[in-house]
Amino acid sequence: MSKKTTYKQQLTKELLKQLGNSNPSVKHSAFAERLLLRAAVNRQLTFNTQLTDGEVCCLYWAAQGYSTRDTARMMGTKHSTIESYRKEIKRKLKCNTIAQAVYEGICFGYVPTK
Repeated sequence: MSKKTTYKQQLTKELLKQLGNSNPSVKHSAFAERLLLRAAVNRQLTFNTQLTDGEVCCLYWAAQGYSTRDTARMMGTKHSTIESYRKEIKRKLKCNTIAQAVYEGICFGYVPTK
């Protein structure tokens, strides 16, 4: 690693190489580096409180497109409980909507992708 190459730049280059881009442009490298930095900072700032198992399950069903009533039926709980879970999820993930929370959940591994 040269003196001008930072650890973050080297890590970005290695990750892009693993993803099939062994010779990334400066633009690709900068973009990937910003994404990595955003994820690292968001994880540290966002996840001082982890989601409970019920909240994770509720977030998963929201990601699948189920309503609060359908989720309550599937989880065997009250509609108001699911509404409370969703409210807490949005608070903990610092989101305004459940769609934003689903996105954050995917980014941070709470919601598995196919």
